[in-house]
Amino acid sequence: MARSGGSAGDFDSAVATMGTSRDMISAATRATPRGSKSLQEYYEIDAIASEIVRRLGLNGGEDNIKATAAAADSHGFLCRVALQFPDDMLPDSSDVCWLVDDAIASAVTNPDAPPPLVFVLGDTTYGSCCPDEVGAKHLNADILVHFGHSCLGPTDSLPIVYSFGSADLNVERCVEAVVAEIDEKDGSSEASSSSFLVLFEVQYRRAAETVTNMLNERGLKSVCGRVPEHDCNLDTERENETDSLTASPCCSHNYEDAVVIGGLQIPPATVLSDYTLLYIGQTGNNKRQFLNVLLRCCSPGGTAGCWTYSPTGGSIDTDPPSSANMSRYLNRRFYLIQKAKLASIVGILVGTLSQSRFRSVIDRVRRIVEGSGRACYTFAVGKVNIAKLANYAEIECFVLIGCTESSVLDDERDFHVPVITPLELEVALGDREWDGFYSHAFADFLRDRDDGNGDKATGKDQVGDGDHVDSDSTGDDEPFFSPISGKYESVGTRAGQRAVKDSVDLQALPGAGQVMEYRSGAAEFWSQREYKGLTADVGANHVKAAVKGQTGIASDYGEGAATREDGDEEGSRS
Repeated sequence: MARSGGSAGDFDSAVATMGTSRDMISAATRATPRGSKSLQEYYEIDAIASEIVRRLGLNGGEDNIKATAAAADSHGFLCRVALQFPDDMLPDSSDVCWLVDDAIASAVTNPDAPPPLVFVLGDTTYGSCCPDEVGAKHLNADILVHFGHSCLGPTDSLPIVYSFGSADLNVERCVEAVVAEIDEKDGSSEASSSSFLVLFEVQYRRAAETVTNMLNERGLKSVCGRVPEHDCNLDTERENETDSLTASPCCSHNYEDAVVIGGLQIPPATVLSDYTLLYIGQTGNNKRQFLNVLLRCCSPGGTAGCWTYSPTGGSIDTDPPSSANMSRYLNRRFYLIQKAKLASIVGILVGTLSQSRFRSVIDRVRRIVEGSGRACYTFAVGKVNIAKLANYAEIECFVLIGCTESSVLDDERDFHVPVITPLELEVALGDREWDGFYSHAFADFLRDRDDGNGDKATGKDQVGDGDHVDSDSTGDDEPFFSPISGKYESVGTRAGQRAVKDSVDLQALPGAGQVMEYRSGAAEFWSQREYKGLTADVGANHVKAAVKGQTGIASDYGEGAATREDGDEEGSRS
């Protein structure tokens, strides 16, 4: 849906034509996470509009009139703003769309500026936590406003404004609970560091900053994570049309160099081991942000301790790994890694198109797989489900390239083959030791693996280098003990799969440089199938002219359909 005050179409008139009014739309909405809060307060409409105007440079100072006129597109709109809502916030989408439209018009200082075009995106390409850059670009959006919970991953090219919703938190109660817990543990062997790293569920960001300030006032050194701002380059044509539109260089490189935990950027020069984590938000294995924070902070090089504060219960948990049954979760992931070791055909699942550097991750994963001698295929299937992956019976293991909160599927136990993360693939193929470090972030997967050209490359698996191509070291066919089968296993690899340097003497290799037969594991599996899909059988069947088939509806192709068809013909003749 969209609304505009321009000649491109009056949205209010269209709504009236359908016999619907704003009051009827609002009355039909069901309960949303905002509860009794007003739309303006919960979604921070004015702050969103100001941020949109700032990010797009719609107020150009002395040249404001020229800037806003030049910014208008060919349809007469000042800018195109896409709004993305999760399912539980969709009832508010129409009202928020109107409010954002009015707020942007009020925030632009030029009274003669053309109106903005504000519209709501439909179903997302992947998860609702990821900004849908693809859908927004299809509609030529200049900026995307993402509502609700977000994974906060860096985007590729479109500016993103976040509106998480403002949740209530009793900050005094939270601070008193922390102080009381410190007093109880003071002097005991369980005492943790009195310095706190405050991380939070995104809807509590305002309250978390207040809690951090109050802890510092109490003499407890505290730092707070912050929501990173990813300024991506605006559209090139639009940059050329006006000098007033400022296109900030993409900050993804700075973002990757910083320490990011649960999507939140840690202040520079923060030594994690000097702090105790204080996580403010809902907990549980179904809360992916909490799980990511806990996994990272409990890893080697993490925080000195981990505490959580429940906004609903008002209590402090000083041992969240036990409460969340973290050992069981890691045991399950280690089990999938052991199953992945037995796979000879690996599929790469593209689970995001908006996360920055996802192409580098795909390229690195492919090099790791092919460097191990296994077959590798890449799939882009949209939202992952069991039925889609079941179509590829040849694949023995999938690697999901997704955001930090969608890398582990909620129903992964129901899939017929293991679905693992890129870091788990490294462990499965021996490219990384299982040392306790665990992260789903692209930056952690690519960190410290620069190939010298600005792109992150592999470590041991670089082409022609490392342990994988050393014929004197561990061989591909050397058996290993599998806890899954309880016996020694050996994974066959494709002949000739290993890449070698140009300087290698082919005559010294097996086969003396002669042409060898190429074998595809997936093709061999497909050739043994009884059903291979629909085939054209060109030349095997006689060509026949097309004939008129049955008409009607799904429940009636008989006399009722014929009667309706005759009635339609008589009506057309009359």
